[in-house]
Amino acid sequence: MAFPVRLLRQPRRGPAAARNLGIHEAGGDVILFTDADCAPADDWIAIMLRSFQDPRVAGCRGVYTSSQRRLVARFVQAEYEDRYRRTAKLNHIDFVDTYSAGYLKSALEHVGCFDERFRQASVEDQDLSFRVAALGCRLVFIPEARVEHQHVETVAGYWQKKFQIGFCKPLVHLTSRRQLLSDSHTPALVRFQVGLGLAMLLLLPALPYASRTRRVFTVLACSLTTSALRTTAGLPWQDPALVLVTPALVWVRSVALAAGLLCGVAALAPKQLLLRVTGPRPRSRPS
Repeated sequence: MAFPVRLLRQPRRGPAAARNLGIHEAGGDVILFTDADCAPADDWIAIMLRSFQDPRVAGCRGVYTSSQRRLVARFVQAEYEDRYRRTAKLNHIDFVDTYSAGYLKSALEHVGCFDERFRQASVEDQDLSFRVAALGCRLVFIPEARVEHQHVETVAGYWQKKFQIGFCKPLVHLTSRRQLLSDSHTPALVRFQVGLGLAMLLLLPALPYASRTRRVFTVLACSLTTSALRTTAGLPWQDPALVLVTPALVWVRSVALAAGLLCGVAALAPKQLLLRVTGPRPRSRPS
């Protein structure tokens, strides 16, 4: 397929604002998204559009592929593939990432498009999909819609990415409280591991002063290690190096997300207190 391309520019205000400009300027009924670090397959557009032949569908989500060989990147891809297997069992979903996403333009406009308070690439796409799903719109998973992605390849890069996700999550859950406990993408085991990470971080200041606290911390650390070992059960065992590093990377993921959540709550709390006094500010939307 051949499509006309038009490049739009605006002052830098983050990906949410940039996507909102694209939505506003688009002339079609269906809006497709991918990210700057993705290369869609040749048939990606056709496959994504096919899902909208069902009049009940308001949005769809595709998948990542990766040919990278660095261990961290292989772990990230294995994470996603495990979640894709979980998602494929569901009739409808509430979690759509913009790396491979499609929506009816009318659904996006109904919820006010992306929330421009997200000034960096983080979880603004999750926030949008949760709000669209809350309308009762049907969102579907299309595993044939593939985009090649460059995952982070270092432990430091992985930590930073997960910390940023955790930091932005509290803003999402101000409006999407139901997904605080469950969504169609995040396994219960991962939520449990992040909960353990949160509990350990909260106990850290008291460790030098209370032996009981140290015992509780040890139990939590052992529980996280045990659950990290359980995570290896879903990995390809023909990749022994990946299996060996997975417990350590689960620790990194759990603590980074937990640290991000704590910092995000600390950063958001004063703003929420101010909003209670001054009243809410309306979401930005294209005009």
